[in-house]
Amino acid sequence: MEISTLKMSDIQLCICQNYISVLKETAKQFPEYSFSINEFSASCAGLDYDSIDTADSYNNVIIIGCSCIKPDKKLPDNFTQIKYDRCVDFVAPPTLADSYIKRGYFLVTSSWINDWKQKLEEWGVKQDIASAFFRDFSSGILLLDTGEIDELADKIDAFETFSGRSVTVLEIGTDYAVKNLSEILKNIQLKNKKNEIKELSASNAEHLMITEFIKTVLESNEIDDVVNSIKIFFKMLFSGQIEISLTEEKYSNVVKNDDSFQIPLIHSGVCFGNIKVKEILYPQYIDHYASVAELLSRYSAAALHLIQTLKKVEESNNHLEILVQDEVAKRVHSERTLFNQMRFVEMGQMINSITHQWRQPLNSLGLILQSLHRKSGYTELPSDKIDEYSDLGMNLVDHMTSTVNDFRTFFLPNKEKELFNLYNIIKRSINLVNLRYLSHNIEIFLKCKLCEINSKFCLISDAKTACDMKECSCKGFIGEFQQILLNLFQNSLDSIEESEEKQGKITVCIEDSADCLIIRYNDTGPGIPEEILDKIFEPYFTTKEKKMGTGIGLYMSKTMIEDHFDGKITASNTAEGAEFLIYLPKVPSENAVNTDNN
Repeated sequence: MEISTLKMSDIQLCICQNYISVLKETAKQFPEYSFSINEFSASCAGLDYDSIDTADSYNNVIIIGCSCIKPDKKLPDNFTQIKYDRCVDFVAPPTLADSYIKRGYFLVTSSWINDWKQKLEEWGVKQDIASAFFRDFSSGILLLDTGEIDELADKIDAFETFSGRSVTVLEIGTDYAVKNLSEILKNIQLKNKKNEIKELSASNAEHLMITEFIKTVLESNEIDDVVNSIKIFFKMLFSGQIEISLTEEKYSNVVKNDDSFQIPLIHSGVCFGNIKVKEILYPQYIDHYASVAELLSRYSAAALHLIQTLKKVEESNNHLEILVQDEVAKRVHSERTLFNQMRFVEMGQMINSITHQWRQPLNSLGLILQSLHRKSGYTELPSDKIDEYSDLGMNLVDHMTSTVNDFRTFFLPNKEKELFNLYNIIKRSINLVNLRYLSHNIEIFLKCKLCEINSKFCLISDAKTACDMKECSCKGFIGEFQQILLNLFQNSLDSIEESEEKQGKITVCIEDSADCLIIRYNDTGPGIPEEILDKIFEPYFTTKEKKMGTGIGLYMSKTMIEDHFDGKITASNTAEGAEFLIYLPKVPSENAVNTDNN
């Protein structure tokens, strides 16, 4: 009896409309199949099965979903339901979304963002209640962007305003979906082969004798297992000598002699080898035996073909997984390289700042020593005068030591996040560069909106404030935060000097909002050209000469703020110059710390 070719080409894939674009792109990775893609309305309350085309022209209908699927729903035999814990698990590893969920993020899709007002109205939820829910029970919004809806920027901004939470966009690709669909198709193919063999078995009474053999070979995972099963069963059935040769050959017919016969292992026009049976116990039944053996050989060949196919799929999946891992490793290496490049650039700037910081105290210390030497040559100095010079010298040394400690703290590697006082760290960062910037006629001001005090900070004088330090604390890596500020300072220095202004001003203002702390950074430079505003955070984008800039400072600053501080940074222009806004999550007041002496 002939085994017909499995019709795996006629497949209808059904998925919720949120992921239809990803499924279409994924299906393109399997050119050997002819897919029909069907979408159903996204409703987690339940799937309307009547909306799915049940035409008999499809040999396989595959429904992919999660809570919308009804496992107990009685469906035709050609239907297969693939149920995930969450829809997103089809297109992205569960751990990817879980990492955001553990941080308190709320997951939404592109279609949800596209018409969220209508969704709330359909659910009977008032917008003020929904807004309060997002503010109280989420730390951010994770948008799983599957690419089916274009131009979401305005709607994302509107939703951020409504929810009071920043939206992180996670662009979901097709790599993981390809892996999942490959597994689905492999299982469907196995199911179809088993179903076909069952139909053939039912049409021939002799198949009752070989059911166990068929089951065994089809459940085999290795070619050697199939070969061993053939030897054992043929020996039991024909009581002869069994020889199996597995070599791809041209198609050959059944060959019969007096007490032996040879059967080819053929499936889908491919010959995998042959089976020789010699010295059978009852030669008079050779025609019957050969007929049964021919039938069994086709099942055996189908099993061999299936094993080879599955191994190819597995190799393809492994190769794909390696490619994904390689790409991730390349990205990590690239980001590390960018980070190191940025640190080297800043190291040069810091050395320059140390030069400015030490020049004046070194000159003063030299004058003290010269004066001490000169006066001691004329007369014996009284002890109180020596103490005076000693105190002056030690004050200068203490000042220089403090400067070194500040720079040492900046370059220490951060291994774990820690709580720190925002006000004090900004002040410390200003102290690192203040003298060098004053030499360029640029003043730096720190303004704390909490107490409405505007004070100029330098290494010599430090204004007292009435600010409650506990209200300005956040969590992250101190060194990285200083790195972000110093990068902004350097950009302002370059910008102000390019404008040929005689004097410049940089203002850093700490503001307290309902759900986050805001650092408002302004300078009096020429501002950022409007045509490049949306590009300044891209890697290697710079308007400076090559020797002046690398184009990685703002990119790394944005990456560190988003990944290590759970915040965000934006850029715009004001009437006076450029403005950057940094949004950082607040730390509860009972956890706040003072890092002035850290």
